[in-house]
Amino acid sequence: YVNSIQGDRQMNGGAYVGEQIAFSRTLTTKEREYLMKSLMYKWFEVGEEPVWTNAYFSTVSVAKGAALTLTGAADPIVDTLDGAGAITANELRGVAAISADGEAVAAGDHLTVDGKVTFGDAVTVTISGSGKVFEAGDHVILEATGGLENVDFENWTCDTSAFSDLRSYTLKQVGNAIVLRVECKGAVLIVR
Repeated sequence: YVNSIQGDRQMNGGAYVGEQIAFSRTLTTKEREYLMKSLMYKWFEVGEEPVWTNAYFSTVSVAKGAALTLTGAADPIVDTLDGAGAITANELRGVAAISADGEAVAAGDHLTVDGKVTFGDAVTVTISGSGKVFEAGDHVILEATGGLENVDFENWTCDTSAFSDLRSYTLKQVGNAIVLRVECKGAVLIVR
């Protein structure tokens, strides 16, 4: 733990370790620069206190009926959006995955963003659950009031393997929404 290092380990030059920070991923260059400036200001009062401008979130998960406001960080970078709640942010950038519960999506509950969503170069959409919950037609997965940027379905994949009743499905953009268009298995009657 940090106190044992500070109390028991003396570094060359007579300095002690006063703080240790661990991360579960590699930091971006911008994050490392911010961290360095922040620690220099905190421990040695060097320069001005830095202000973080972009936060990074591995997953932002918002339950059905819940609301999350991301303030204080301009345009956070988000790897995965999950849930059926509401998020308020100026812009969510770099989204590489969308995870949604099939039962919620089939019932008309989906993730909404009061702001803009900008996607990464490749996006994975995962619809979880099981059973026969979908009816044929369009089902909204994600809606963004500020618009959707960098939507290129050629680089998107969709996993609906949990639902055996789907004959086919496609992703499409309808206005400011990402929609799952579903065709279910069963008899099809074509009348001319």
